[in-house]
Amino acid sequence: MDERISSLAAGQPTAMRLCPLESGRRVLISPLFAMDEAMLEEAMTFVRHGRPLGTGHRCAGSLYRNVARRGFQPIPQLIGVLDEDTVFDFLSEVENLSPIQHLAIRWIEAVDADPDLVFEARGLASVDNLVDALGCFAQADRDDAPDGLRTAFEQIAALQVETIVGRARAGVHGAAQMLDQVATEVAGHIAQGNMEAGARDLFDRLRQRSAFSGAKNPAGNASAEAAEIDRVIQRIQGLRAKTADRGCTEAEAIAAAVKVSELLARHDLTLDEISVRRSDCEGVSVATGRKRRAPVDLCAQSVAAFCDCRVWEEQRADGGLGFVFFGLKTDVEAARFLHDLIEVTFDTESATFRGSAIYQSLRGGNRRTALNSFQIGLATGISGKLADLRTARQGSESQSTGFDLVAVKHSMLDDEISRLGLHFTTRTATSRRYVQSDAYHAGKVAGALFEPAVALGS
Repeated sequence: MDERISSLAAGQPTAMRLCPLESGRRVLISPLFAMDEAMLEEAMTFVRHGRPLGTGHRCAGSLYRNVARRGFQPIPQLIGVLDEDTVFDFLSEVENLSPIQHLAIRWIEAVDADPDLVFEARGLASVDNLVDALGCFAQADRDDAPDGLRTAFEQIAALQVETIVGRARAGVHGAAQMLDQVATEVAGHIAQGNMEAGARDLFDRLRQRSAFSGAKNPAGNASAEAAEIDRVIQRIQGLRAKTADRGCTEAEAIAAAVKVSELLARHDLTLDEISVRRSDCEGVSVATGRKRRAPVDLCAQSVAAFCDCRVWEEQRADGGLGFVFFGLKTDVEAARFLHDLIEVTFDTESATFRGSAIYQSLRGGNRRTALNSFQIGLATGISGKLADLRTARQGSESQSTGFDLVAVKHSMLDDEISRLGLHFTTRTATSRRYVQSDAYHAGKVAGALFEPAVALGS
């Protein structure tokens, strides 16, 4: 027995990691620690009588997961003081630990709230990871758990609940059901004896806290601002009844966009930088009903820019394609309206193009190519017009408000999106797009040459 270990430790189950040398000897490369009955029972599941331990790495991973969750158990009468930092350094290198356990170890080591670790915790927000954090929190409720470990798991779980609630408000598909799924899984683990009841207590407390984290708007200003927001939204819904709900042409769609631009401009004149930053952001998820991208989707970024929103594409569980518009309430409502309006416009204008001489002169696959080319041109024309309208509106807003409203909005949206812990990838074109020139030109003309002052019931 190692001379540093008291004879009182004789016969006690212990664990360590050994590295074989060419000489046939083995050297200890991990801390030596004691195992309780539960750890020993789990370790013995990897042992096969009369056969060598062929899955040593899996056994080691299981033991070190227990250490991370339940704390380090030193050998009795160990001479000298165990360097806990050494234990954490070693555990941080163990590949079999879960991402939440690795994060908790680094969380303890951080002196202050590290923004990078907070961002990582938000990025890990999911049903499985939140359940893991809750379970680890409950198992770390021991006298011999490392200092700060239980607090680390609690703080990570709190950030994840907050992030999931934020995603649900942002319209991220599936986020609204995630906390219910967590509650079901935690209850199941507790019923099977695989998780301590403290996990459910913490989850209930965090969920209740999230329910009371309401709007930023102070009560004194809420009524006036809410009334203005409702007024703008009612006007936008009135435009919907005249256009998107009954079908419309491209000219009517752009005329409606002009009306929306005027509404947003008048509403923006009521805002200052303080009121913008204390406003609540929300998102709306728009389903396309398709599993593949189409030319109309080229307008999504233009719509978002026109309405001072952010937009991202998402893949639904059923493989369907959708978009999420995220921003201030009035801006998001305007974006949803314009998106739906453009979808209807594409249907109307495409039907008109099918009766044109260009389309009728073609046959088979050439017709499909021509229709696709027309729609690409239509998207280009509509996007260009929206960009022109946006530039004109921003110029007048800057002169009237005295500050860059768009920059303030975008700064606030970027901050809010970072709190959602979402990871985005940028789509890049991998090949050139070939179009039928006459059809593309016809679509572009339909999207750009129009009379924007066409009245819509006003």
